[in-house]
Amino acid sequence: MLRDVLTQQLGATEVRVLLANYQLTAVRPILDGDERVPLDHTAAGAAFTTQEPVVLSDHAGESRLPSGERARRPRRCPPQVTAPATVLEKRLDQLTDLATLAGYALTATSRHTDLLHRAARSRRMTLAAELQWQLLPARGCLAPEYELAGHLEPAYAVYADNFDWSEDEGHLLVGITDAANHARSTPLLTTLSVTAARNARRGGLGIAEQAAMADQAVYTHHQGDHSVDAIFMTIDIATGRASALKAGSPAVVLLREGALHPIGLTDQ
Repeated sequence: MLRDVLTQQLGATEVRVLLANYQLTAVRPILDGDERVPLDHTAAGAAFTTQEPVVLSDHAGESRLPSGERARRPRRCPPQVTAPATVLEKRLDQLTDLATLAGYALTATSRHTDLLHRAARSRRMTLAAELQWQLLPARGCLAPEYELAGHLEPAYAVYADNFDWSEDEGHLLVGITDAANHARSTPLLTTLSVTAARNARRGGLGIAEQAAMADQAVYTHHQGDHSVDAIFMTIDIATGRASALKAGSPAVVLLREGALHPIGLTDQ
């Protein structure tokens, strides 16, 4: 559809939609071959990183436009449009809006096809990694009050780490979990604990109840043989005031003006 519209309206000679890989090191076309373009020092990478349009002036003119969904939405990758430079510059605002619309379309489409998942992969994932990636929310969110980003490494063999977040009624809720053992059941253990915490959160319960329900679910299934480290945090968006609960997780630090400040939390 993008090709039809942009060919008819702009005289575009090429339209490609690019997708970032799981490592966030390169982008590749969704439908047009296996070419990978690095994010570093490329126009496509600049468009993805800054979420701003990049126009290259040559004999034809080429525009790489970010299809990032703006406030409270994850970043998306840029459509790449080749058309006369004068036309692109004149219609840049409309093209940027169209790129944003394409981002919404990609989000909706990803629930109904494996095409985007395949395009984002450089190689096959382990089963554990597949479980972890499917459990994640969006990997980033940009809002007027905050910027949020998360990533899993190694991308294709991640085993037990997970993060979760949600914005609800003026509060940002964040959780990080890590299964503390390396048994074969670890990915399922993480899935169980995260889902239990989400169930409590979506039922309107606070972070203490979320941790308690996750703990109860893990103990019911494993009788103390396995455990999960976690931290749950709720942040008042209007004031920035935060409450946190630590359950065996690593130390929490606050980075402010280039300095790290430990936050004293005791395990619950």
